[in-house]
Amino acid sequence: MANDCESSVKTEDKKGKMRWTTAMDNVFLGTLVEATRDGKRCGMTKWQDFVWKSMRPALSEIAEEEVQQSHIDNRLRQMRLEYRNFLELKGRSVVAYIPAKQKLEASNDYWRENMKNEKESKKFKTFRDRGIKWDFERLTIVMG
Repeated sequence: MANDCESSVKTEDKKGKMRWTTAMDNVFLGTLVEATRDGKRCGMTKWQDFVWKSMRPALSEIAEEEVQQSHIDNRLRQMRLEYRNFLELKGRSVVAYIPAKQKLEASNDYWRENMKNEKESKKFKTFRDRGIKWDFERLTIVMG
């Protein structure tokens, strides 16, 4: 019997690039939020197999091309990385979180100092101007 808590559906797919739209991201996150609330998540990072199977046709319809499981896995990985980096920076005492804007604020001195460190700069520079890319509350439900 197959494990119904796989993080991905095994498929033979071509590794092509997918341009994700806001509509696709909304369906993706919405499906994962709903599945999480319904108890369809197994552990911290896996959802039951049918969650992935039901998501692919909806995403393919929006994208007007076949969305492969590798595209979904990559998007989830991007969201997880962005969420972890944002959460790490948000937890620092010199950084203030503005919920209405879903943005972090810190002094210019802090940002200048942060940008001197190459590793820190790479992880956090995007949050200075734009905040988190996806809805923080929904990501917290999905990644939390």
